[in-house]
Amino acid sequence: MDCIRLVNIRSLVDSGPVRIAPITVLVGQNSSGKSTFLRFFPLLKQTAEVLAREPLLWFGRFVDFGSAEEAASQIGVPEALGFDVTFNVDKSSIENRRRGLVTYRASAVKESTPVTVSVRYLKPQGGTKQHEFKLTFLQHEVLLHINDTSVTKLLINNVDYSDMVQGKLVVSNWSACFPNLIFRDDGPAQLDPFSRYIFAFTRANTHGKSQSDRVAYLARSLMQAPLDNVLNYVTHPPGADSIWQRTTQNWNTESPLFKTLRDWIIGTRIPELIQIAGNFFSSQCSQVRYITPIRASAERYYRRQGLALGEIDPQGQNVAMFLHNLSPADKQRFMAWMSEHFGYVVDTVATSGHISMVVRDPSEQSGVSSFNLADTGFGFSQMIPVLMQIWTLLNARGGVHRALSTTTVLVAIEQPELHLHPRLQAVLADLFCQSVKLARENGIDLRLIIETHSEQIINRLGRRVSESKMDPDAIAVVLFDKPGFALPTSVETGSFDNEGFISNWPYGFFEADY
Repeated sequence: MDCIRLVNIRSLVDSGPVRIAPITVLVGQNSSGKSTFLRFFPLLKQTAEVLAREPLLWFGRFVDFGSAEEAASQIGVPEALGFDVTFNVDKSSIENRRRGLVTYRASAVKESTPVTVSVRYLKPQGGTKQHEFKLTFLQHEVLLHINDTSVTKLLINNVDYSDMVQGKLVVSNWSACFPNLIFRDDGPAQLDPFSRYIFAFTRANTHGKSQSDRVAYLARSLMQAPLDNVLNYVTHPPGADSIWQRTTQNWNTESPLFKTLRDWIIGTRIPELIQIAGNFFSSQCSQVRYITPIRASAERYYRRQGLALGEIDPQGQNVAMFLHNLSPADKQRFMAWMSEHFGYVVDTVATSGHISMVVRDPSEQSGVSSFNLADTGFGFSQMIPVLMQIWTLLNARGGVHRALSTTTVLVAIEQPELHLHPRLQAVLADLFCQSVKLARENGIDLRLIIETHSEQIINRLGRRVSESKMDPDAIAVVLFDKPGFALPTSVETGSFDNEGFISNWPYGFFEADY
């Protein structure tokens, strides 16, 4: 995900497009919308895990927004609420239908193209839910209005084709915020309305003596036109005769007949195009990781479980079992990594059906081997889920690494500085910088979204930029400002200059207002 915008969700009347940089820092006063913005990413993840009757699963295993009605902004009377998101899709899968209808391997992606999706909850009419869905791709745009499960409005490149699809284009369910569309069979040929128009247009613009199978071949070849260069294809399609060539020889991108035929071609593919883009978006949502602000405190003992754990729990409740289940080699690598950055290590000790998490200093010479994590400061237990989440992503191998390397991996962290000494907060900022660098070297597009009140984290990021150890473009600082309880939040993105200073930074932001 490269950019996201939230509209009329809680205090965010309109966040505007927010770029998601490798390190995106969210700052602002309490109740200014930072958490709403950050938690929207685990909201997308929990939505992508199920089939739903509406675009978003507002209440799930990660976050609880209540419902669309409860999440709607109470500031003013919003006509719609929702989001826009821009992400990358394999160009070859979306530009040509034949490629889109077969299973493709994401690892074979050669060239990507940006796609923007806009989802809106509209005001219900007569108790029926109303949604708007817009897909922008390859300089084309498809807009749908959906009444419960029926498409009531369809615009293709701003031309209204609603009459052609009403009662014929329906939504079976929603998957990862995308509607799963079906053209109802219509007539003995079982063709969608756009295909029938293309067949009729082809018949009318070819030689009258052309055999039906030749006309059908030409019509079907037109439906396969690559969407990034429709004009060149439809003016020189396979199977075209002299009549077709004369009809199209003077067409350009603004020719009315060409634009109509182009839109019909897109119309035949709408269910497939939305499904393809939705599959890519779902894969990105599945790679979201979330760490909550209130993380599990250390327990003296944990019961051993025979579970295979795929990822760290948002509250860090399964950290002990996750660490214990690492292979000896991986556990040694993790402890060496912790020792390098923080000067201490965390390990597990098994005792008769239970395990304990212990902390020790690898350089300690006093003879004290370790301390139970429950006997140490609260900050250690709060920081470990953050560290393990990042380490597991950076050290993924095999099939897991291949999956991570084909999409954006987004880690949303709320207040990583909780219970940490200022010096450790600065060390944590260094770890964030090193992590995105290492991820890039390993072919992983890692994005860290960090909500923080820590002056030390922000200052350390600026210092690393001024030392040329971080690219200023790799860090975005998003400032949330809510001037009053009943006023909307304004969102402004700043960046570090080469000297480590933030543009648009408000004077006295961290100072008390006496």
